[in-house]
Amino acid sequence: MFGNSRLKKIIESSFGHDPQRGIYYYNAQNRLDDVRILHDGMSAADDGSWEIDDITWDDLEMDRVFLRINHTNSFVGEQTLYHKLHVLDKGRNEVARELTERRLEYLETHPKERLEMEMRLCSLGKASDGYQLTDFMLNTDVWKIGNTVVYHILQLILVVMIVLTIIFHNPVVIFGMVASALVNLVVYIFTKQKYDMYLGSLGDFKRIYEYSKWMDNHFKHQEIFVPDAVKVALGNLAVMSKAIVGLNNKRQNSMSGDAIAMMFDYVWGIFLIDISAFNYIMKGIEKNLDDVFLLIDYVGEIDSEISILSYRKSIEKWCRPEFGDGESTYGNGSIHNSELTYGNDSAKKLVGKNILHPLIKNPVGNDFSMTDRVVITGANASGKSTFMKSVAINAILAQSINTCIADEFALQPMQIVTCMALRDDVLSGESYYFREAKYLKRMLDLIDKEDSVMIVIDEILKGTNTKERVAASKAIMNYISAHKCAAMVATHDNELTESGLYQKFYFTSTMKNNDIVFDYRIHEGNCAMSNAIALLDFLGYPSDIVAEARGYVGDET
Repeated sequence: MFGNSRLKKIIESSFGHDPQRGIYYYNAQNRLDDVRILHDGMSAADDGSWEIDDITWDDLEMDRVFLRINHTNSFVGEQTLYHKLHVLDKGRNEVARELTERRLEYLETHPKERLEMEMRLCSLGKASDGYQLTDFMLNTDVWKIGNTVVYHILQLILVVMIVLTIIFHNPVVIFGMVASALVNLVVYIFTKQKYDMYLGSLGDFKRIYEYSKWMDNHFKHQEIFVPDAVKVALGNLAVMSKAIVGLNNKRQNSMSGDAIAMMFDYVWGIFLIDISAFNYIMKGIEKNLDDVFLLIDYVGEIDSEISILSYRKSIEKWCRPEFGDGESTYGNGSIHNSELTYGNDSAKKLVGKNILHPLIKNPVGNDFSMTDRVVITGANASGKSTFMKSVAINAILAQSINTCIADEFALQPMQIVTCMALRDDVLSGESYYFREAKYLKRMLDLIDKEDSVMIVIDEILKGTNTKERVAASKAIMNYISAHKCAAMVATHDNELTESGLYQKFYFTSTMKNNDIVFDYRIHEGNCAMSNAIALLDFLGYPSDIVAEARGYVGDET
């Protein structure tokens, strides 16, 4: 397979390009449910990492961000990348981050080695069964076929009956031997379909083991690629790996239709050897589960890192983020020696230059700096929501894959939580306002427990009447300001900008030649303009409606 010139051309032509524009091989849209299995099965991190919750993930359209980054060649790489984008390491795991960057630098400067890695990763493939591997490995008790002791007793009875038949040649004993063989054969036939299905997952792990072994042999002198823990795991799992090979080879020979192979399959079945071997393997997995998952994580990490490198190559602009110490200052006092300095203002939580949205073609970049809390006002469709998403997504990418879509980006490590893309839920009976209030409550609960949080709220409490919306919004924003979190709040209610507790920014629009023009630039200060009525006029609403609306607000333009 590794000499397949067509596969080589596909990989070479796809690397460094948008994977969504490639062939179906790289299209993960139709298998997202399978891709999520590993992440959904992961327990909460016990290393202090933060996890992006489902609401924030959906608000920021992170499935689309994942699909844009995803250049992986294997099911395990795809699942690892998806999970990686959910987990923020607080920006403090500098050793792991630098190790990743060293591997990426090697892969970038050694394209032949990277190409061979990718071709071998393709042997793992993205068949649907593979995505169940981690679930399979975590539930070996469920997948074991019956009670091992019972199978051993049946095997022993058959062996005893065969020995007695040889010694005595007694018809009764012969009948007992035949009866024992038939019982074992029936047991084998009824269990064969079950363990055949599970052998597929064992085969997937075998390929992961073989890839890890190849990496160990090929990069024996490159410690950045093969840590000692991987070498130890390979040694611990060597015997189990050979057992898996034996079972899989026998299964493939039997499925090939070869008469002799099929005959031996049933002979082995009568002695229940395959079932015993399968249960032996499952016990081995239980005993060495940490080593099993270490190799799964290892191969997934290599594949996901190649994907990150491809993503960086596929975009015009990106940077590595800088991280503060999580409390006050930003390391060297500047980002890449630019004018964006930190030493003079230790309270800054996030600073960026030419911040872009990763999913927008020809996006408008914005420079932005926030100390703690900001409120953003502005005209409809002027770019408020897109800008806030750009900042939040880049904060996630910084802390998950050490990559930002900007000229420069620095932040104090923060958990990101949003309340943006809301709608009524007809099935649950929850109104827009009820869902928004519930989502906002989860934010308030979080900042009560955690200081390092950035909350992003788009159009706070717009699901209720103006008087109560403004009153409740003021109370919520005041509550937020009493905490150490960072906050970005967008609103059309200028009353919410009066307190002075939030730094003010705005987006605007202008009318030119009977057209509405947006510059999509963020400006510091407060915007008293609105384009709601101008939009009606632009869309061709009856002049009576437009004139009457302007009259209500005292606008004679």
